[in-house]
Amino acid sequence: MPGGCSGKKRLAAPRQKRLPEALSEDQVRRLLGGIRNPVHKTCLAVMYACGLRISEATTLGVGAVDRANQVLRIIGKGDKERLVPLPQPVLDDLSWLWRTHRNRRWLFPTTAAMRRSTTASCPAALPSLPPRQASGEG
Repeated sequence: MPGGCSGKKRLAAPRQKRLPEALSEDQVRRLLGGIRNPVHKTCLAVMYACGLRISEATTLGVGAVDRANQVLRIIGKGDKERLVPLPQPVLDDLSWLWRTHRNRRWLFPTTAAMRRSTTASCPAALPSLPPRQASGEG
């Protein structure tokens, strides 16, 4: 056959990507309510409110917060920059948290020499929750 196309080659169908199930507002409140460490609690609240990855949240610097425009400057995968809205209650929590630790570089420092939080410290902060029910709750 001209051009070398026999017509017998099969292409695999692309895999369908499914969105994860979202937590209900009540589930989010219970989750955040179970966290006692204010750095972890605020970090997870920012992640939820702004849609951040763990790696993006734990590397947020103080300069990423634009109070005047109520946005957060995120440097994501591949050094891509994006601006995300920062709700006033979360901005207030960030202001309170910063006044408690006054780290000049990191929004979410660890207590060990006030370094930035690591990606391992955020999931470890989550309280254990009962498994989600298959009945469609959430």
